[in-house]
Amino acid sequence: MPRLIIGHSLDPLARRLPWLQRGIWRGEAWILGVMLRAARCLSVDRASALGGELTARIGPRLAKHRHVLANYRRAFPEWDEAEIERTAREMWRNVGRVLGEMAFLADFCDRLQDRIEIVDAGWLEPLRRGRAAILVGAHLGNWELTQTTPRRLGFPLTALYSPLANRYLETAIAGLRGRLPCRFLEVEGASRQLLRELRAGRCVGLLMDQRDDDGEPVPFFGIPAATATGPARLALRTGVPFVPVRTERLEGVRFRITIHSPVEPDRDCGHPRRAAFGMTARVNRLFEAWIRERPEQWLCVKRRWPKEGRRPPGEDVRSAEVAA
Repeated sequence: MPRLIIGHSLDPLARRLPWLQRGIWRGEAWILGVMLRAARCLSVDRASALGGELTARIGPRLAKHRHVLANYRRAFPEWDEAEIERTAREMWRNVGRVLGEMAFLADFCDRLQDRIEIVDAGWLEPLRRGRAAILVGAHLGNWELTQTTPRRLGFPLTALYSPLANRYLETAIAGLRGRLPCRFLEVEGASRQLLRELRAGRCVGLLMDQRDDDGEPVPFFGIPAATATGPARLALRTGVPFVPVRTERLEGVRFRITIHSPVEPDRDCGHPRRAAFGMTARVNRLFEAWIRERPEQWLCVKRRWPKEGRRPPGEDVRSAEVAA
């Protein structure tokens, strides 16, 4: 949220003035630090509710709000503008709740663990016996909470993340991560380490609902959207299950995490890349269903689809493959 409030409005100027960029970055980290310290003075319920009220008021005034509106218009063309605006405001409220709850992430590992309901579709036991898996989720509910549950779930977890450009903000967030019972691995250049983690029997988790400009045009709400197919390719290569995991906010600061059955490749598809594309498409359809149920819980502050009239990266290549 500090990045949304300060950084984007000054980005063009900051790119030309390094001293201004450093100042903005320090300011963002300072705001986050103040927010976290203030939240710790409250109960988790009050911190979450207060964060939600603040962002429900501030969010619609930010430049990023236009991406939120555009994403909801593409995903729900049947909605009128009043419904889109209402849902967008509630999306910002959920963002604020997540921020308010960040100060309590470590507490969700123990004293607040009863706030998280775990639903198992039958795959927890194999994972507890040391079966590695690739767990994929979306930015829904409070997406940070899966990192707090490895002890309860009973299997080791390595979470992939993309570090922030703001090194001061990244340091502050790394301090929060360091108190959680899982490993963290930068997604950039992590291929070999990922293989080592999986071969050691660890599960690897990542979020893959947002735009990946290096991805393929996989349908999302019926529209080609640049999506990472690498996780599915890795699952095929290593033979580990490709398991969707859903996080949803039930009411207030209460959540449900559901571990679904693995997504299997199409047995009639002999080409690994096409098989991975199909697996990713099925995961996207799951994400769609989850978002339709609770659209206000979907973090969509980044543009998900190409602008009208533009083709997503790789669409010509993908079309040629399908035709072949």
